[in-house]
Amino acid sequence: MENTTPPTVPTPGRLLRLDAVEHLTGLRKSSVYTYMASREHGFPTPVRIGARAVAWRESEVLAWIETRTKKPPAGAADATHHDTRANVRPLQAPRLISSKKDQ
Repeated sequence: MENTTPPTVPTPGRLLRLDAVEHLTGLRKSSVYTYMASREHGFPTPVRIGARAVAWRESEVLAWIETRTKKPPAGAADATHHDTRANVRPLQAPRLISSKKDQ
């Protein structure tokens, strides 16, 4: 009989491939690599497991998720929401492009 561990139970030292990281975090490939490149996000760096293959330590990914899901201190959410709205550029009306036939 094969001993299988449910995916929700962390296994010490387990390595996750990109599809598993995407599933756990809800991020897509481009976001995972963008977050890795940004110190602000603090996403874990992968370990090389082959010439063209990388994987992430499950414990580090779960710890990153935990830091992202902690509740902010009281009043911090309002300030963050206000700051975010201040940094958003107003939407611009789409430009109409006319073809040479229309002229």
